[in-house]
Amino acid sequence: MDDSQSRGLLYLARMQNADGGWGYHQNGASYVEPTAAALMAHCLLWAPAPESAWRWLRTAQRTDGAWGVDHTGAAPSWMSAWAVWALSGSGSD
Repeated sequence: MDDSQSRGLLYLARMQNADGGWGYHQNGASYVEPTAAALMAHCLLWAPAPESAWRWLRTAQRTDGAWGVDHTGAAPSWMSAWAVWALSGSGSD
């Protein structure tokens, strides 16, 4: 991992919300897309991601299997692809 990647992961760690997810900006509410993107960054760099982030993403899933934009489950759509993509790198079933 090079220096820019290391610094990027440190930045992501500082920007993670207390609930485990990430928002579109600092102190913003957690959403599926930025949370999945942050998890994918960790996976691509073979860096362990916080368990709280995996938990946030898994608990955002709706009972019908889809993900909405956040934990309210509103507007399930292509957000499901982001979530499945990120979870495919989690190494767990």
